[in-house]
Amino acid sequence: MVDETAAEFVTGALRHLVRGVQDRKSAFHVIGLATVGADGAPRVRSVVLRGLAPETGTLLFHTDRRAAKVEELSAAPQAEVLAYDETARLQIRLAGRVAMQMAPPAVWAGLQPMSRLAYLAGTAPGAPLSDAPALDEARGLENFVVGTLHIASADVLSLAAGGHRRAIAAMGPAGVGEARWVGP
Repeated sequence: MVDETAAEFVTGALRHLVRGVQDRKSAFHVIGLATVGADGAPRVRSVVLRGLAPETGTLLFHTDRRAAKVEELSAAPQAEVLAYDETARLQIRLAGRVAMQMAPPAVWAGLQPMSRLAYLAGTAPGAPLSDAPALDEARGLENFVVGTLHIASADVLSLAAGGHRRAIAAMGPAGVGEARWVGP
């Protein structure tokens, strides 16, 4: 919509991203998470979007406490996520600080059995294996953590033949704050 404000544009884009939480077929279900490695180099990997609350400025993802990203985020909690929907031609970047916490047992219990498998191995993600990993159900909850990105800014780009549109907004615990149009 041409008459919308920059804040309305960002809010509308975030509604698309919210749908990615539940819709496994959504282009916004799996997003890129960028962190800073111990050597200062960028690290990017895909994570499943598990929650997004624009009204409180938070985004949730799950991971294994032994994963490199957990150590990276402990040392440098700044991160950025990137989501892109090719059909909608919509790119959303969210930046902020990530806090990691052990997941409540109720969240673990709510996972699909297939999702739990990632946390049951006796070895850390990326560790060399000589054989298939042994799976230990008791270890799963112990390895399962939730990352919360406390969103400080949103950068939304809509690609269109008639002209691209881009807006940047400050975000926080009260959701979308001051927003402005910027060049694409």
